[in-house]
Amino acid sequence: MYTDQQSYSLSVNEAMRKGKWQLLYIPLSVLFGPPFLILVITPLVTTNDAWLGSAAGPVFLAAFTLPFIYYFIAMPRWRIWAFLQVRNVHELKERAILERILPRDGSWIWKLQITSAQQRAALAAVEQRFLQADVFIDDQELPYETTFKPSETGRMLMVASSIVWFGVAIYFVTRSGASDSKSFLLFGLVVIFIIAVRTFKKNAVLTMSNEGIKVSGEHLHPWRDIANEHIYFVNAGRDSHYKLSFTTEGKEVEISLRGIARSGQVHHAMRVYRGRYRAQNNI
Repeated sequence: MYTDQQSYSLSVNEAMRKGKWQLLYIPLSVLFGPPFLILVITPLVTTNDAWLGSAAGPVFLAAFTLPFIYYFIAMPRWRIWAFLQVRNVHELKERAILERILPRDGSWIWKLQITSAQQRAALAAVEQRFLQADVFIDDQELPYETTFKPSETGRMLMVASSIVWFGVAIYFVTRSGASDSKSFLLFGLVVIFIIAVRTFKKNAVLTMSNEGIKVSGEHLHPWRDIANEHIYFVNAGRDSHYKLSFTTEGKEVEISLRGIARSGQVHHAMRVYRGRYRAQNNI
């Protein structure tokens, strides 16, 4: 059996923060940043359409290729750095897949990693670490009880961003003198209305504590009655979202996390509260 006597100073949350920047935010910035400059910012400062046309092709080509090349180079580098310094590698892997900075096991994306011989040897050492089970590490910053509910700030940002997008689109329609600008305006207002309805739709309030899990309108489900708790991604196009699922009293309970909280936050709280219950009851 694999034994590990090394001490680790890097937490799962710290590794995830760096992973998001390296494997999510930077690629997305490269993917959407240059096209945004070409389509939105540049026309505001110049009217040279010929220059825009000649620059658009190379910019879009670079924007759609460089993020993927960067990701397949950065992914193994982050895995080596993170998984060799974090104690609970199983938790880190679950979080990384859940928050979509790493592909799922068996995905063809793994075959596209760009690695050196030295990195492949380090990744083999990473795989050895998964032979050891995680241990419970309490999070002293997590209170006795945590309530997850829709963020009013997030809702307002969603509506504001849709209005800004609509305003920019209208600017270009009126600037080009399109004859169907009224239809476009009507379509944009419908889009804003749909976003507003979805944004302000009443969502369930989820509460987790040392005692168990509670959803608004239901009784507390104690940890002793909960089994197989996990979070999974529902891939349904525009309606894609995360769900919390667990079994209790012979039935399966599923809670949509759309508009309530980030899946990583709920996953972390779930593991800590479950761990506290086990520690308190010597399980």
